[in-house]
Amino acid sequence: MENSSTLFQSSPEGLVKLLMVAIREELKQFKTEESKPIDELLSKKEVCELLKIKSVTLWRWQKQGKIQTYGIGKSRYYKKAEILDLLTLLKR
Repeated sequence: MENSSTLFQSSPEGLVKLLMVAIREELKQFKTEESKPIDELLSKKEVCELLKIKSVTLWRWQKQGKIQTYGIGKSRYYKKAEILDLLTLLKR
C-alpha cells in the first residue's frame, strides 16, 4: 500500500495545515450563514414602546389585519421585522 504522504505529495504537517485552512474556510461560511438575524419576538409592551402607541391601538391594528400576532399559550408576540415593515407603511 502506498504511503499517504507520497499520495498527497506533502508531509503530514503540510497536510494538517491544508486541512486547517479548509476547515477555517468552512467555519467562516457557516458563521456567515448562522449570523443571519433570527426574527426577534417582541411583547405587546415592547411593541407599544417602540411605536409609541397605546395597547388599544395595537389591538385595533391586529383586528384590521395590519399586524400579525404569534401566540404561545395566552401570551402574544410580534415579529420585530414585521413591526419595522409596518413603520415604513405608516410613513407613506
